[in-house]
Amino acid sequence: MKVIIEGPPQGGKTTVSSVVKERYGLCYVSSAEAIRNAMQIGNSQFSSTVKQIIDNGEVIPDTLLVKVVSEAIRRPDCINGFVLDGFPRTKKQATLMQDFEKISADAVIELGIPASVMQQRFGGRYHHPASGRMYHTVYNPPEEAGKDDITGEPLVQNNEDKPEAIAQRMQAYQKQVADVRSTFTDNQWVPVDASGNVESVRNNVFTVLDPLQFSVFASKVTTARPWWKFW
Repeated sequence: MKVIIEGPPQGGKTTVSSVVKERYGLCYVSSAEAIRNAMQIGNSQFSSTVKQIIDNGEVIPDTLLVKVVSEAIRRPDCINGFVLDGFPRTKKQATLMQDFEKISADAVIELGIPASVMQQRFGGRYHHPASGRMYHTVYNPPEEAGKDDITGEPLVQNNEDKPEAIAQRMQAYQKQVADVRSTFTDNQWVPVDASGNVESVRNNVFTVLDPLQFSVFASKVTTARPWWKFW
């Protein structure tokens, strides 16, 4: 089974990819891991090129990035399928992967999280700079709003957690994911509610992938024997 997990920044893609890997016995692939392995392990035919680009502080071009990720997908431990974490991220990457590298997917799971939920999750995060103590206005509020419990000093919010920054990220993501979606069929692309807790999101994903796994297995069986005769 070949699965791609898409979703907004900090939307839980890696968490979902990990549980999918374990449940279905798939190999885990991400662009970051593929690049890191190519540089540190040197197990890619593109290792020297990638290392030179990174060492020069340059951005890896899409054509090369797609080749490195596709190479990782073709490694022996992916023979039973893969789960691809948050890649492709652009229409160009999706087109290169499918049309030139011939990497297809049985399902693209889009983790659907409303902008209001993202605002609640990340817009309430604050920290105490001196100690690093973390707070959240909903999940872990300070005893006194805006102040550290121990010192009483003011709490600070990172720029990326401010409402306007979250809104900008979500707007950019919506455009990006619409472009990527246009390269897949409606049968491949499956939106899943990911606004709940980890367990509910996991179960929503399993509801989609459990029957798909059976379908993929059944398609590989060439005999017409009844299922009970396989034992």
